[in-house]
Amino acid sequence: MQSRLMLPGLILLATACSQPPDGVARIPVDSAGFYRAQFDELRLVSATKDSLYADLAETTKLIADINTELASVRTQSRNMSAVVSPESPLSASSERAEVLGRVRELTQRVRQSETNLRATRQRLTALTQDSDAMRSQLAVFETTITDLNQMLEGQKATIAGLESELGALRAANVQLATEKEALTDTVADLTIRDNTVYYIVGTRQELKDQGIIQETGGGRWLIFTRTGETLVPAPNLTPAGFVEVDKRMVMEIPLPNPEKTYQIVSAQNLDYIDASALQKNRKVRGHLRINSADQFWAPSKYLIVVEN
Repeated sequence: MQSRLMLPGLILLATACSQPPDGVARIPVDSAGFYRAQFDELRLVSATKDSLYADLAETTKLIADINTELASVRTQSRNMSAVVSPESPLSASSERAEVLGRVRELTQRVRQSETNLRATRQRLTALTQDSDAMRSQLAVFETTITDLNQMLEGQKATIAGLESELGALRAANVQLATEKEALTDTVADLTIRDNTVYYIVGTRQELKDQGIIQETGGGRWLIFTRTGETLVPAPNLTPAGFVEVDKRMVMEIPLPNPEKTYQIVSAQNLDYIDASALQKNRKVRGHLRINSADQFWAPSKYLIVVEN
């Protein structure tokens, strides 16, 4: 009889012991399924952490590489600014184009880094909403992403500074190229002017009538005859009436009649013509070939040849 009264009490006690305290998750009858779900969630958390670590590691490496490249580009830019000169504007221009290309590539890489971080942050936001177990872990990733974003902002500021420097360098380069072009034109003009000479061949009367030669000295015989005069170039000669040539290109002056004798009235140095044509009193016959242009033309840029 006593044992029958104790049985309901034992059943109630056993039932009470089987109930978990308030606030503690109840393990379902199928405990294997419960633990399997818990294991799957932990495995997902671990895999997600590994994936996020990999993403951030890749982005961090990319940002570090950008820093290294930026340092190299800044050094190259400073070196370019130091060596630009009027003698090498074209070379500086090509170097500037190379540096500008590298800066543009770095800009793309910075944008890629920003895209990567944005995608990682979006994953963090979604995971924080879906998984209570991930929230404490994700806070660490969020701090890392914030730091990396600050580094990217610094890199963008550095790139902007480089672009500004390159713009100033380009303006200086254009100015130097303009100055060099003007200098080149001036040198070319001077070279042409220094190498331009003039010659004329004609009879005594023709050249006197043109005011290119004049007679000096001598005396009169009877009333109408003058003898012993010397032919000399007229003062203040101008290129009018002369043939203009480049002394570097013309090494022979054409004589109209190879059978006649011609007298060189101007002051050219006849030591530098073909000696086989040279006769007495600065006269030549047959041809007038120049052996050394600079020496021949040095005394005068005007060659006057009178046909005898």
